[in-house]
Parts: sequence; structure tokens; C-alpha cells
Amino acid sequence: MTTIDVQLRPTWIRRVGYRYDVILDDEVIVRQSRDPEYDTARVLHARGLRGRFRTIDFRTGEPRMILDIAKAAKLCTVERANKGPPTVGPYRPLSDDARARLRPHSLHQGRVLSAETAHCTGQPAAAAGGGGCAGERPTNEGSASRGLREDPRHRVSQGVRPKPAGHARVPVEHEEA
Repeated sequence: MTTIDVQLRPTWIRRVGYRYDVILDDEVIVRQSRDPEYDTARVLHARGLRGRFRTIDFRTGEPRMILDIAKAAKLCTVERANKGPPTVGPYRPLSDDARARLRPHSLHQGRVLSAETAHCTGQPAAAAGGGGCAGERPTNEGSASRGLREDPRHRVSQGVRPKPAGHARVPVEHEEA
């Protein structure tokens, strides 16, 4: 039986901890994983590879673990707050509903991401006052779909454009996706 070698490259992320990239034949197959061995097993299994794989430390070149791909693909590391050390448990993928409720993990470390900036301004959405480029029509997609807090000054989610001072309300036409 052939053993597949993968390298684990650690990265320290301030206030988060170590995350690992997994490299197979000069290709990064897993990025910034908290559970690199079991995530790697799922990727290898999805690619149709069977047998065993060995994790190699990227810095030292020393072997770390040898795992069966099919068995490890069904497992994950489980950490529970105030419940002792990490354990190994069954892997349960997130449902589509649960995945939609999660805000994507970002590594911006306090920098403003493009999803959090007002269109064409480069300013944080709340500071920009909800405006956009001149001549553009606001839509109801935006901060709510990105998991950002809705600013009460932004009335687009209620079907009304933000009104400039001294103007009447204008209904927003909703586009079908």
C-alpha cells in the first residue's frame, strides 16, 4: 500500500492561533485549517485517493502522523469550552442553512474589507451614509446578505431608497436573481 506524503505549513494568526495549509505535490489543497489532518483526508477522499497519507512538518521535514484516508475522512477534532482536552469525534458537515447563517471567516484583523465598504467610496458602510455612485440605483442585496448590521438610516431593506434632505420617498424596484 502506497503512502501519500503531504506537508503541513503552519501560519500564526494573531488573536486566532495556528492555521495550517496542506501541500500535496506543490499544490495547496487545504488552506488555513484548524483541523488539517482530517480536512486533508476529506480532500484526498473526494479526489478518489485511497490508502494512507502521512503528514510532514513543512519546516523540519519530519513525519508527524500517518492516517487512513477513508477512516480519517469520517472524523474531526472536537474542542468544547471548559470540557477538557480536544477529542476525536464523527465529522458532521454543516447544513446549507447553518452555513448561510455563518459570517465568512476573515483575516482582515481590523482592516475594512470591500464587502464592508460603501460602493465607490472606500469608506466603511456606516460612515458613508448608505450612498453609492451617482446615478446608481440601490438594491436590497448588500449588508444584510453579507451578515453586516443594518443601519436604521438605510431604508433599502424596507423597500425605500434613502431620501436626500427635502425629497419625497421613492419606491425601490426589486430585481429577481
